[in-house]
Formats: sequence, structure tokens, C-alpha cells
Amino acid sequence: MSESPLLLRAEGLQKSFGGRAVLNIKELSMRRGESVVLTGENGSGKTTLLKILAGLLQADNAKVLMFDGTNNHPRIAPQVSYLHQTPYMFAASVRANIEYGLRRLNLPRAARESRAQEAMQWAGVSHLSNEHAPNISGGEQRRTALARIRALRPRLCLLDEPSAHLDTKGAARVEELIAQMTNKESSVITASHLPLSPAIGKHRKWKLQNGGLSED
Repeated sequence: MSESPLLLRAEGLQKSFGGRAVLNIKELSMRRGESVVLTGENGSGKTTLLKILAGLLQADNAKVLMFDGTNNHPRIAPQVSYLHQTPYMFAASVRANIEYGLRRLNLPRAARESRAQEAMQWAGVSHLSNEHAPNISGGEQRRTALARIRALRPRLCLLDEPSAHLDTKGAARVEELIAQMTNKESSVITASHLPLSPAIGKHRKWKLQNGGLSED
């Protein structure tokens, strides 16, 4: 069986802040349908790397930065979606939060509502559809944010500490959803400084240390 197509490739990726080198990565690559867990101590550069791959932060230098076979790395959803450590909830209902990105795609109302409904059911937040999103629990907000990403159907999901600060049950539910986000059309990179539960499923493991990236 042939390997799936290459989705992401970078060489000579460097980033510094205030004269301090944070990233100095010789190379990295991942294929469509892969799940990668990015580990490293706090301050090792995990968030910085994710933001560069998301197009939210520019590298100081990159000999190669290719996405899906082109040098035009996408900077907006739906091709790439980034989940912040503390997901932002708009001052609106859970449904409206999930539909936000879909509205930006100018999808017809019926398609937008169908995608949002499917994503809410998947994330287990349908019963919260009309609740004010900033008022729901931390775990519910994480699942709402994951539903917002799922509705967009991105090719690359970048998740920054998605289960941090949740209790054991809440973290397990989030990690079960993450495992389901990887498929032949969508790849996932999950950053975490803590061990993830077996629920995350089969994955590659990258480790950031002293600016360099290695694979365990």
C-alpha cells in the first residue's frame, strides 16, 4: 500500500524572541491522515511552532515551508484551524459560535445549519445549543471549540494544550474527540506538556528541546 500524500514539510525553521533562539528545527514533515503529539517542557516553543504552522506567526527563517505540495502556506481557515490554549468564546450562543467560521465561508444557510448541528452532536454539546457560550463550563467550551473546528473540515488541525486544566473526566472526553478528528482528509497536531490518555489513539510523537525537534 502506498503512503498517503505529504501534507506538511518544513526545513531550516528558525524563530527567536529578544535575541533568544526558541526554534531551530532542521526538518519536519507529516502526511495526510496522521496524528502527531508535540511534547516539550513549558517554554520549549510548542505554541510558537503551532502558530507558525497555522500562519499566525512568521518564522525568522525557513528554507522550506510547504503545505499540501505548494509553497503558499494557508493563513486562514478552513484549510488550517488552530485551537488556542484558552479557546475564545464569542458573546453569543453555542450554536452561533460554531456557525461563526461557516458564515465567513459564505455557505448557504441550510448547509451552515446542517454542519453546525452535526458538529454539536459529535461534540456532545447539542443540549447547550442556545446557551450563552462564555457561561458554560471549561470542558464544554473546549468541546464547543472542537466542534467549531470540525464544522470547518480543515486539512490540518493544530491543538494547543486542548485538555489542560480539565478534570480527568473532562480531559478524557476531549481526547476521545481529538482521536476522531484524524482521518484520511484531516491531520492533527496536538501540543501537550502532560502525558495524554490512550484515548488519543495511534500517533507519532515529536519532542521539542533546546529549540530542536526530534521524534520519539
